[in-house]
Formats: sequence, structure tokens, C-alpha cells
Amino acid sequence: MASPRYCRYCKRMVTPIRRFNWAVMILCFIIFIVPGVLYVVYASFIKPKVCPICNGRNWGMPPQDGETTG
Repeated sequence: MASPRYCRYCKRMVTPIRRFNWAVMILCFIIFIVPGVLYVVYASFIKPKVCPICNGRNWGMPPQDGETTG
């Protein structure tokens, strides 16, 4: 399981996830088996993780106690 990270867009701690598009995978398998396998490998291991709330990839350090955000 991935460790929580601070999303600068949402301003909260979230657990990043990888989005998987089933329609693209099925289409790739219909066209030919090799593109389907390549998409599964890409979506499972290579594709960057995103925030489950805003789909952003702007990770950073959470603000310290007493620090104001502006």
C-alpha cells in the first residue's frame, strides 16, 4: 500500500492511486494482444500516481503547525 502524500492542490493528505481505463485496455486487446499487454504493464507499473480527489500530481511537504497558507 502506498504511503499518504500531501497534495498541494487539495491541501490535504491523500493516498495516491493509478487510474486504469478499462475501455482502452479492451480496445487494445481487440486490436491485437500485444498492445493490450503493453497497456496493462504501463497502467500498472509505469503510469504516475495521481491524487484521487483532483487528479493532480503536485506533491509537496505539508505545512508546519502555525504556518499560514496564502
